[in-house]
Amino acid sequence: MLVEFSVGNFRSFKEPVVLSLVATKAVSIEARIDDENVFSGNHSLRLLKTAVIYGANNSGKSNFIDALRFMRRLVLRSSLDSQVDEPIPVEPFALTEQTISEPSFFEIVFISQGKQYRYGFRLTSRRIIEEWLYYVPSVREALLFQRHEGDIRVMSAFREGKDLSDKTRPNALFLSVV
Repeated sequence: MLVEFSVGNFRSFKEPVVLSLVATKAVSIEARIDDENVFSGNHSLRLLKTAVIYGANNSGKSNFIDALRFMRRLVLRSSLDSQVDEPIPVEPFALTEQTISEPSFFEIVFISQGKQYRYGFRLTSRRIIEEWLYYVPSVREALLFQRHEGDIRVMSAFREGKDLSDKTRPNALFLSVV
C-alpha cells in the first residue's frame, strides 16, 4: 500500500515534490465519508484510499505519473543483462545547467505485509549514486541496506541481499538484483 512518493530533479520537477496519502487528523461531520475514504489497517497510519492530482495544463501532472512509472520500471528491469552497457534513461530538470549534472531523486514509502518500508535512490544517466531501504520492525526505522557509489552495506535482517553486492552493476539498482 502506497504511503508516500517523492521525486526531484526529474523532467519538470527541479525541487523534490511529494504525494502523501496520509490522512489528516480532521474528521468529517458524516462518519460515512471517512469510512469510505480513509483506510486504517494494522498500522498507526490513516491512509487515503484515493488521491487526485490536478492542475493547469503543463503543470507536471503527467510527469509525476511518469516518475512513478520510471521508478517502477527501474526496480523491475535495471538488473537485466540487456541493460549492461545502456545509459539509465533518466531525464533531469533541463532548465538550468546546474541540475542537468546533478542526480535525480526518487523515494517511496509503502506498507507490505503489515510493515512500513522506505526505499529510494539517487542516480544519473551513468550510475546509481545512492540507494537505501529501511523498514519499521516495531517503533523505530531500521536500515536493511544502503548503497553509496559502489559500496553496498547489507544488514543481517535483509538475508535476501547477502552476497549480491558483487553482482550489482553501476547502472543497476541493488534491489533489482535482489
